[in-house]
Amino acid sequence: MTITAHFEEEEEPVITYELEVDSTEGGEVVEPGEWTFEYEEGEVVELEAVADEGYKFVEWTNDVENIDDVESRETTITMEDDYTITAVFEEVDMYTLTIDIDGEGTVEVAGDAVEDGWSEEYEEGTELSLEAIAEEGWQFEEWTGDVEEYDEDITITLEGDMDITAQFTEVGEAYFEVTITSPEDGAEYEEGDEIIVEYEVENIGDGPGTQDVEFMINGELIDTEEDVTLGPDEVHEGFFRWEANEEGDIELVVRTVDDDEVVESSAEVTVSVDEDEVGLLEGEGLLCSWWWLILLLIIVILILVIVVIAKRGGDDEDEYVDEEPFMETPPLDEEFTETDDYEEEEDEKELIECPLCGAELEEDTEECPKCGEPLEPLQEDTEEKAVLIEGEEAEEVFEEEYTSEYLEEERDEEI
Repeated sequence: MTITAHFEEEEEPVITYELEVDSTEGGEVVEPGEWTFEYEEGEVVELEAVADEGYKFVEWTNDVENIDDVESRETTITMEDDYTITAVFEEVDMYTLTIDIDGEGTVEVAGDAVEDGWSEEYEEGTELSLEAIAEEGWQFEEWTGDVEEYDEDITITLEGDMDITAQFTEVGEAYFEVTITSPEDGAEYEEGDEIIVEYEVENIGDGPGTQDVEFMINGELIDTEEDVTLGPDEVHEGFFRWEANEEGDIELVVRTVDDDEVVESSAEVTVSVDEDEVGLLEGEGLLCSWWWLILLLIIVILILVIVVIAKRGGDDEDEYVDEEPFMETPPLDEEFTETDDYEEEEDEKELIECPLCGAELEEDTEECPKCGEPLEPLQEDTEEKAVLIEGEEAEEVFEEEYTSEYLEEERDEEI
């Protein structure tokens, strides 16, 4: 006989807890509702309380230790036990917001347009956005009454009854008046100078405006400053630059022009531009003219003259130093010239007269060819005879002696 024991797994019991939900006057709990509910242990339950009109949610009370946020109307609770919770509501104060409009415009409250004298009740603490929108030809100025703000868009919080007025004013027309502050009328310039035209533009009208400022030379547009915006009584300062590249009287004009290309205001001065004497812009570099070039040329010439004179004086001094100790030997041509003169004198001395017939004969002639008279030789100095006999060699000896005597005489005279 066989006996088998059968076992089966016993299921663990599910633990559950009860959640009792209710509320006070002025609202109700919509999630999970107002009843007694059963939830498993550890289950998270969503809670949501909604207040009636004229009331507000205050808090959750009673077993609230497992409620995530007791002051929030939407929160959660974790079931760890049986709980009883209550949503508490209380009556709220209501406040009235009144909107007035002064001028031409509208006001939007929380995005909805309202008219002048509009009013509505709101709960205490309600936040509302206000926006002022001006009609064409008008502009928003400010919020007055229970608030003092100057922005078109504001946000208010109702803590009591509020009466607010949106102030709109009619837009006045802008009128720009321009004045040239520099240069003065009749100012003089030279061709090539830079002329800086300074000006002021003032809005003397009742409203804001935007215009262009134009700069003209003799009726020709030179430059433009665009989109100059000014409110009433505001002033704008600016300047234009122009290099004087024309001669004569130049008319400088600064004017304002609106969007329709209508000239509203203009100012003008006339300046005189003379012939080009200055090649650089005013305040930059050195002045340059023909007179400066001429002066520079004269200075260069004077320097060259001084250098030449100084060099020549140095050469003369060197020549004097070289000649001072001894006199240079006369040139060879001059030496032979003196020698030739001496030889001519010697030739004249060699002619003699025949004692018988008177004929002129050379000194070394032994017999007169005319009459046949014998002639005796002259008794002369041995040195002179040697000179006559030896010819070319004697001539060289004589030249040396004569030149030596000549140099000694010249040296004596020089000393």
